[in-house]
Amino acid sequence: MANPVVELGMIKMAKSLKAFRSKSMKLRILTLLCCLSFTLMTSAQASGGQIRRPEKTQSNVANRPVSRTASPSRKAAKTYTAREMYEMGQSFYDKGDYKEAMSWYLKAAENGYSDAQSELGFMYMNGEGVPVNKSEGAKWLIKAGENGDAMAQRALGFMYKNGDGVYKSETESQKWFREVAPKIYDLSKKLMKTGNQQCVNFFEEVVDMGITPYNVWSLFHLGAIFYYGEGGQKTDFSKSFRYFRLAADKGNKPAKYYLGLCFEYGRGIPKDITRAKEYYKQSGYEHVPSRDF
Repeated sequence: MANPVVELGMIKMAKSLKAFRSKSMKLRILTLLCCLSFTLMTSAQASGGQIRRPEKTQSNVANRPVSRTASPSRKAAKTYTAREMYEMGQSFYDKGDYKEAMSWYLKAAENGYSDAQSELGFMYMNGEGVPVNKSEGAKWLIKAGENGDAMAQRALGFMYKNGDGVYKSETESQKWFREVAPKIYDLSKKLMKTGNQQCVNFFEEVVDMGITPYNVWSLFHLGAIFYYGEGGQKTDFSKSFRYFRLAADKGNKPAKYYLGLCFEYGRGIPKDITRAKEYYKQSGYEHVPSRDF
């Protein structure tokens, strides 16, 4: 006859073993999910005067909570994410309190927030809140650039090109220009909204990068800026014609279309209907001619 005490013990042992296996299986599944999440995240992250960035954007880095007070120099009393600390830095920077802004940027930057790393780098490069320290500025800009910050990548391209805060290297310069080139369109949209000289300077810098087709695309947009009087610029058909001509010579079809308009209406160049027709044909775009046609 079975011993009821032993039998009860075996039942309990079986239940415990089942629970253990269940927990073990859950643990293995959770571990696999964490590894998969990390792999996807890693894959996704991989996938010049004063150097300033015109607009501040949200960082790619996760908002890790960090215990901070209203001032980073005081005893911790509240938990802030890296993004919140960056935004605190922004608020102090906008008020002209560069020292306090830098203290907030530093804490966010140390926690991997790329926008803060970028801002910190620019502040060191420009001597805002601290004496100019280009080697320190370059260090933070490189960190930001490696984390995908477009403005830092753009700055690094020119820094390596000119040997500003780093050793002069055309190879490194082109490396950073290639990193930022696919982001030029988004950067230009932000700059156009500022309505000042920055957008013109930016497109001229992109032309200097020499990365095709982005340099050609920038020549076209410089032409459009002066053709329509955008980005805070006055209409200047002579300038627009020159930029369209440079872009068209490199095969840009929209620029060829606008050259047709310039020749048809005599904008920046004497009227020449024959030349206008030639450029319209080369552009491949449909055109509604003026009465002169």
